[in-house]
Order: sequence, then C-alpha cells, then structure tokens
Amino acid sequence: MNNSVRLAVIGDTHLGRPRERCHRDEVTAWVGRVVAAAVETGCRALLITGDLFDRRAGQERDQNLRAGIDLLTAAAGRLPVALVWGNHDLAAGMSARVPEIPGLWVAPDTPAVFPLGELDVVGASVAQDRDGREIVDQFPAPVRPTVGLLHTSLDGFADTSVSLPAQPARLTALGYRAWAFGHVHKRVLRNDDPVMFYPGAPWRVDEPGYVELTVPLGEEPATARHRAMSF
Repeated sequence: MNNSVRLAVIGDTHLGRPRERCHRDEVTAWVGRVVAAAVETGCRALLITGDLFDRRAGQERDQNLRAGIDLLTAAAGRLPVALVWGNHDLAAGMSARVPEIPGLWVAPDTPAVFPLGELDVVGASVAQDRDGREIVDQFPAPVRPTVGLLHTSLDGFADTSVSLPAQPARLTALGYRAWAFGHVHKRVLRNDDPVMFYPGAPWRVDEPGYVELTVPLGEEPATARHRAMSF
C-alpha cells in the first residue's frame, strides 16, 4: 500500500511463566525472529502491548530481567520500539527495573504521545495489577494519523481480570486510525474501522506470530494481518 506506515505488533509473551514457549531463551529468540522479519518487510516500529514479563518471572528475577533488557535492547537497536506495561509486568516487579534503552519508548501510566515519522503512537501503561481506571477521556485528540496502544480488558468480553476497561465505541469516537491491545491471550479482531485487535499470546495461540498493522496516511482505513512466526 502506497503512502502508508507499517508496524509490527506483539503482546503477552509472559517471559518467565513456567511453561513451554515462555522460557526466557525461547522468548528472546522468538522476538528476535519477529524483529528480523519486521525489518525485512519494511515495518517502521515494533509495538508491544504489555505483559512482556509474567508475574512468576520473579522466581528467577535477575535472569529473567536480564533477558528482558537484552531482548528490548536488541530489538530497539534495529527499529524503534513502543511499549506499554501490563498487569503482569507490574506484579512481577519488572517494569520499574527496566532502564532507559536507546530506541525504546515506554508509555507512562497516563496517555502520552510517541511521534513516529508521519504518525503518532499514543499509549498508557497500567498503574497497578487489576487497574480499574477508566482513562479513555485522557487520550488526546489526534492531530495526524494516530495508533492507540493499551493493555485493556475492554468491556469484559473475554472474562479476563480488569485492566484499564474501555468501551470500544468511546475509543472509536476518538478518531484514531487503529488500536492495538494486550491482556487477552487469543488473537481477536474487535473492530474493522478503526481496526481494533489483540495480537494474542504467542505461547497460547495455535499459530504464533505477529500482527502487521498498515496505517495509510490518507483516508483509507488501517488494516491488520497475521504474520506467522513459529518458535
């Protein structure tokens, strides 16, 4: 698609969870392959929708923290990375221990803007585990094509724990071109225009991969497609 920005989106890797595909070595290698594929296909940034770490990552805290830092450093060395923290990141005590990394933008717990070339990414991290704040009204009006990034239970459709609840209709009213969510482990498309989706947890879905989000700079709607990326 001409005159558009392409982004790679992942979420809910749950590094440190005691199960297959969540060990730090597996997650690090998998994200590395995602980044390599994203660079090859012309993606301009990697978006991470929260829960990079699992709450049980603290059982081997130093090793898992080091793996997460190395993962983010390597990714941000190849293309910009925008990240929102999820409830597991805070529960594990990991989010506060990740240092500033060149090329990595981490959203605060109130909506903030990350300029990315011709478009903006606006994101907000959770402030605590089971964060029940309704912060949609704090998101700024777009001044150019904008993508929203949120670790959210939305309207509770998936029966997950509460996390920055939001009604899709209110998100639509903001006028953003797309919304990328974390917290639900299935790959779910909630809306077509504007496109709203969960990339799914790579260790949970049958066919792991990332979502390639294409945002036209004109009036055409944004689109999201799954790109397979096995472990």
